[in-house]
Amino acid sequence: MAIIEAKTELVKIDLTKKIAIAASILILVVVLLIGIAYLITTVALLLGELTGHLFAGYLLVSLAFLSCFFFFMKFKPDLLPNLIQKILLSSHDYK
Repeated sequence: MAIIEAKTELVKIDLTKKIAIAASILILVVVLLIGIAYLITTVALLLGELTGHLFAGYLLVSLAFLSCFFFFMKFKPDLLPNLIQKILLSSHDYK
C-alpha cells in the first residue's frame, strides 16, 4: 500500500511540474505576443513618420504581413508545416 501511495505522490509531483511548465510557457508566449504587437506598432509609426503620412506606415507593415501570408498560402504551402514539424522533432531529439 505504501508503494502505491508513493507512486501516486510521484505522479502528482510530475503532473504539477508539467502544469507549471505549460503555464510558464503560456505566460511567456503572451508576453512575447504583446512585445511583438508593440514592436509592429512602433515600426508602423516610424515608417509613417518617414513617409510623412501615418497611414502609410501601417499600410506598409500590413502589406508585409499580407505578402508573407500569401507566400505561405499560394507559393509554398508545405514549407511552414514542414519547418514546424522539424523544430518540434528536433526539440525531442528525434531525427
